[in-house]
Amino acid sequence: MTSRTTSGIRNTDLFYRKQYLVIVEGEDDIPFWEMLFPKQISNYECKFKQVGGSEIKKYVDAVYTGNANFAVALDSDYRLFMEKIHDHVQIVETLAHSIENLIIQPMILHGIIRIASRQHEYELNKIEDWFNHFNEVLYDLMVADYMIQKEGLGIKCLSKDCRRFLKNQKTKEPIFDISNINNFIESLNLDTKKLDLIKKELRDHLTHRHIQGHFLFSSSLYFVNHEIQKIRGTKVKRSISNDDFFTMLILECQKSLSDYTDLQILREKANQAAQYVVELISKV
Repeated sequence: MTSRTTSGIRNTDLFYRKQYLVIVEGEDDIPFWEMLFPKQISNYECKFKQVGGSEIKKYVDAVYTGNANFAVALDSDYRLFMEKIHDHVQIVETLAHSIENLIIQPMILHGIIRIASRQHEYELNKIEDWFNHFNEVLYDLMVADYMIQKEGLGIKCLSKDCRRFLKNQKTKEPIFDISNINNFIESLNLDTKKLDLIKKELRDHLTHRHIQGHFLFSSSLYFVNHEIQKIRGTKVKRSISNDDFFTMLILECQKSLSDYTDLQILREKANQAAQYVVELISKV
């Protein structure tokens, strides 16, 4: 992607007359933020522009320097742990690692499995048990990944696919191997004293809310496909793809948006950002 100049970023809104602009990291983020930002305010329609994760910092900087008549919506990543959450009305960010950490919830997966498996009596507690397993077994791995990023160590820890940490990588049964995880963390050669201290500091934080979103997405998709396969057996013609799973998550989330306090808080912040931006551009 071509890098934008400071003046180009400052004048971004000029290309969107009678629209208020929301800058996002990627095109996959748009369906999520569309749920939260008002479609129209004072005859200004919402318009999203994706700029890429490497570019979005320039737009955030423009907001802080007062050279931005747009809003920015982004993942907080590990900034919540670092106490570096952005404090500006024009910036809206997830109070979990990523979008995926907000939309992947037990009730959301419950809706997807019930529909895809044709078993409307599917029990929610099966999903809750798996979330408990995920939160417990992968906590240390999340902490190690956070420490690496916090310290700027440049070590590769988590990937987008969780398969390497499963007990059975062939069947992809979504049960994680604690011995494999511990051996992997040991191989990173991290400062154990610092690691243990961070483990204590973050103990009250749930893994599924703060581990990298793509890793959670991969894990949840393996779980959903595994559960559907158990129920339907040979009737299942193919596994749910990444794209289809994301679409299902968004659709289920839309149906029950009012049930989630985090999303309601985020929607209010998005509304405040939109109103503020419209006031700015209406004065130009």
